[in-house]
Amino acid sequence: MDDDTNYISLVSASRGLTKEDGLCAIIDKVVEAHHNILECLGPHSEAYDAYVAFFEGYSKLHAALRRYKLKEVMLDG
Repeated sequence: MDDDTNYISLVSASRGLTKEDGLCAIIDKVVEAHHNILECLGPHSEAYDAYVAFFEGYSKLHAALRRYKLKEVMLDG
């Protein structure tokens, strides 16, 4: 069953992209936002360290959850 009501599908449809290209576009935006946050927080070491710790934990949590099927995505590549 194909799920067309998730963020990737909606972004892809609204931009006329394939789901793979939509995912890549979303990834690019997330990476850009992450780098912007690191740059903004750079002069504020406590805030920077707190963000980096949060980001690492949040990423590991989501990578471990079966809900997101990241294992399947990684095997497809």
